[in-house]
Amino acid sequence: MAQQGPLRGIRVLDVTQMIAGPYCAMMLADAGAEVIKIERPGVGDLTRQFGPFIERDGRRVSAYFMRFARDKRSVTLNLGHPTGQELLRGLVRHADVLLENFQPGTMERFGLGWPALRELNPRLVYATISGFGHSDIYESPYWERMALDLVAQAYSGLMDLNGEPDGPPVVIPGAVGDVIPAMLTAYGVMLALWQRGATGQGQHVDVSMYDALTAVAERAVMVYGVTGEHMRRGERTLNAPYSVFRAKDGYIGIGALTQDQWRRLCAAMGRPDLLEHPQLGTPALRADHDRTLLRPLIEGWLADKTPQEAAAILLEHDVPSAPVQRASDLFSCPHVAARRMLLDVPDGLGGTVKLVGRPVKLSASPEAEPGAAPHLGEHTEAVLGELLGLSAAEVLGLREAGIV
Repeated sequence: MAQQGPLRGIRVLDVTQMIAGPYCAMMLADAGAEVIKIERPGVGDLTRQFGPFIERDGRRVSAYFMRFARDKRSVTLNLGHPTGQELLRGLVRHADVLLENFQPGTMERFGLGWPALRELNPRLVYATISGFGHSDIYESPYWERMALDLVAQAYSGLMDLNGEPDGPPVVIPGAVGDVIPAMLTAYGVMLALWQRGATGQGQHVDVSMYDALTAVAERAVMVYGVTGEHMRRGERTLNAPYSVFRAKDGYIGIGALTQDQWRRLCAAMGRPDLLEHPQLGTPALRADHDRTLLRPLIEGWLADKTPQEAAAILLEHDVPSAPVQRASDLFSCPHVAARRMLLDVPDGLGGTVKLVGRPVKLSASPEAEPGAAPHLGEHTEAVLGELLGLSAAEVLGLREAGIV
């Protein structure tokens, strides 16, 4: 588990589970940080129980868990036990970052909240991800409520934009309510570490899932704030075409927002006459007549072309477009291969599994080969020995007591 990259020398305590927190910690590990994942003895991160599973030689691991656990070390600690809490305090003294995504108030009940831990380590960056934020910076009236990706999507207005215009709101797949807050938290940790370099002091980085998705839904906020009108679900109401269109045997996304792009699209379709059409002369007019006139024209041209054939024609005319791909298409995409966006990650059972790679590329920090996700408690003895000086016999005693 080589520590390479710009965060080499930074130690992170990953006291998280499920998606948002582990994804954030994975981003820090990808950048070279040493990430120690704290898990419950005998149980671990709940996603260890989720399929699909990889099975070899009578053993199995969760591919769901592996997605966000590469290059981490696993230590089991019972944080509900006073000794487990004291062991974590000991680790905090040697840490740069602690990341947690429990329900607000949980860590405080363990005596492990931000006010307590900054007394132990004033340089600690304490990062939290929750549905509505913690109460020490800005107190939301919702701060004690539980939240999931679904809840954040619904509250933020983002879900209201997804789906057919005359249909119900649709949940956006891909756990955007977890992944986007995770990315923003990693950004917040970087800001706090940078400021610590100047002040010597850590701080609390507080990210709310609701806030994060509100930031993503900013366009709808702008439109309503200026016009007093809601964006229509599934449509780009200010200009067109900018949508997904049905082609032969599939779909293609086409965006021609400027007048020059519209001119090139008309040329690609062999319809220069549309440039003079009185209802299609501007982006706003095209948006007004999107479903009644524009969409039928474009889909009529696409009817005898596959998405790939249409994309090739549009590419020749410099029209922004792309066939709508499925996950299987990514496995044969030359861009994905060239950019190393699918990595062969060791599964801990002697094989590998392809998982999504690192989207941030740094010219002076070559990517290291990914390491395996840890088995539950795999590094407990090593970490407690290295950082706290515990002997193998002492760790065994803790294990027998159910503390690690």
